[in-house]
Amino acid sequence: MNVAALASRKRVPRPFVETANLPWHDPDFSRRALREQLNQSHDSGARSEPTIKKHVRFIVEQLRLKPGDTVLDLTCGPGLYAKHLSGFGCSVVGIDISPAAIEYAQGLAIPNCEFILGDVRTVDYPAGVDGALLVYGALNTFSPEDAQLVLAKISRALKPSKRLVLELCNTSCFYAHNKSGNTVQGWWCSDQGDLWSDGPYVALKERFYYPDEKIEVTRYYIISEGSQRIKEYTETCVSYDIPSITEKLHKAGLRLEAVYSSMLPEQAAQQTAHDGVFQVIIASKSAVPESASNSEAAVNEATA
Repeated sequence: MNVAALASRKRVPRPFVETANLPWHDPDFSRRALREQLNQSHDSGARSEPTIKKHVRFIVEQLRLKPGDTVLDLTCGPGLYAKHLSGFGCSVVGIDISPAAIEYAQGLAIPNCEFILGDVRTVDYPAGVDGALLVYGALNTFSPEDAQLVLAKISRALKPSKRLVLELCNTSCFYAHNKSGNTVQGWWCSDQGDLWSDGPYVALKERFYYPDEKIEVTRYYIISEGSQRIKEYTETCVSYDIPSITEKLHKAGLRLEAVYSSMLPEQAAQQTAHDGVFQVIIASKSAVPESASNSEAAVNEATA
């Protein structure tokens, strides 16, 4: 166990340069993630079935879907939302980087659903979709440049006047958001397997906040029972307030329509848009058809 390497680690890493993100593409990690996503005892790995049913009702209403419409489900996971959208009568194209999640979703053989293994930042999207969703704070984990690229690709995929449901982590939930420059450290242990290990383990954690960039980096060091290795994982998240996400949407050819604190009606009725764990953004593409050259320009600008 290389404790010396841990002690000599770089104390303040550069976000998206010396930090990566959780390895959803890794077969072992994606297998453990799938196990948590299918666990109905909590809403941390994914949402429970009753929660997803309520969310899908919200999504159908906000995207103004009707039977026969096609929905683009980005970072779709194991198809939990797609299953209910299919039940409503929609066709769904789901894209996710997790091999275990995509294999599970494909195995469900959901009618009128296609699941594609790929990175939403690089894979091609279908054209002419009737709605899109990107939930559970996935956009927060992309670099600002990649986030702009993804939004531009969504805009290009949507038909004119069609909508996006975008669920972002609320800025108030960023652990160190008001502790400029501080490093927050902690630890925990588990007597059973979960996302981080297949068996008992001890975890060390440290968080950094970069106030100018509005970025939070969390590093995890996992010491599994019986292992001589310390596994390191990094999670990098970008915080967006309403003005900053509005600007990103505008650059992508999308317009902010509404902001909610939750996709659950009972929570949205009791909370302001700033109170929830997430902020749910509803955006629309202009009703005026965009020329192919302008659409290409938006994607090219995002990648420049």
